[in-house]
Amino acid sequence: VQELLAVESRYMCEGVVFDKVLCRFDFKSESPLMLSCRLGDAVTVRALLRALHALSEHGDAGRMSESDLLNRPNASGRTALMMAVENAGQDYRTVEELCGVPEVDPNVATTAPTATLAEGTTALMIAAERGYLEKVRFLLARPETEAHRRNALDLTAMDLAASKLVAIAFSRRQALSDGHRPPPTG
Repeated sequence: VQELLAVESRYMCEGVVFDKVLCRFDFKSESPLMLSCRLGDAVTVRALLRALHALSEHGDAGRMSESDLLNRPNASGRTALMMAVENAGQDYRTVEELCGVPEVDPNVATTAPTATLAEGTTALMIAAERGYLEKVRFLLARPETEAHRRNALDLTAMDLAASKLVAIAFSRRQALSDGHRPPPTG
């Protein structure tokens, strides 16, 4: 992807990068940005965001606006931001890159339940539930982030974070009562 983004600016203005790279979706309806977020590849995410912004400034973003492309969910209802939060573990660099783009909406929520996410789940809820403190901090640094929003199960990010802590405490207690060392909390 990075090699394709190294195209001269005259090609970018002609929309080649947008049409052939940025706006290409696979069978899961995932863009190169989403795939890079899932892999936690902050360098490629940064390059894709810069290319998208440059194209938008030149008016060559094609049929989709920058905001639409950045906040578009894949087939399972996850946005690039959700995938960055969900799939890159404790590494927060992809989330940091996305949170630095004003067009990325941290409040986009899943529209249908999946095996792991309730309908109405946001990126903040995913980060809180998984205990990714740095990612939570980046998301809450955005003034428009709705920290008290509820998903279809009527849970907020704080509720999900608390359930994570209870699960850890119970696991440690159970391990101690069984005579085992408790699992690490990290």
